[in-house]
Amino acid sequence: MEKLKDFLYDISDILLALFIIAIMATVISWKFAGSFEVSANIPANHENLSSFQQIETEPEQTEPIVNENPSEEPEPEPEIEPETEPETEKPVVYTTVKIPSGSTGVRIAGILKDSGIIDSTTDFINRTEARGLSSKLQSGSFKIGSDMDLDEIINILTGQ
Repeated sequence: MEKLKDFLYDISDILLALFIIAIMATVISWKFAGSFEVSANIPANHENLSSFQQIETEPEQTEPIVNENPSEEPEPEPEIEPETEPETEKPVVYTTVKIPSGSTGVRIAGILKDSGIIDSTTDFINRTEARGLSSKLQSGSFKIGSDMDLDEIINILTGQ
């Protein structure tokens, strides 16, 4: 009888240990699943974003002013200031960045800096940590525009 009790206690200990291990594995995989997801944030519009066409407009033609009373002196014409050409907007250039799986925030910042998307890795890391998103950075292929600010880039890389 004593051996049967020992056997049941041993089996219950083993089953309890397996149950705890199963719960721990489930919680760990659930927490890290978001970190290892591969996503591609590519805009739905597939326009040719690398070309920029400037439309030239013809200057307006004005009719000459005719003085109906020739006896009066004509009014002096106002000085016409030369028209300044409006500053052309810089075209938005999209760069595709590939973030490998398992990349740390520092490595992602280095990839972005090497691609010319950000100026400072320190600013990127500090801003990501300040927003509490450093653990949400994802791997995958992302299209990032040259007109995007740091927060927009972080939103794309975190899938927000």
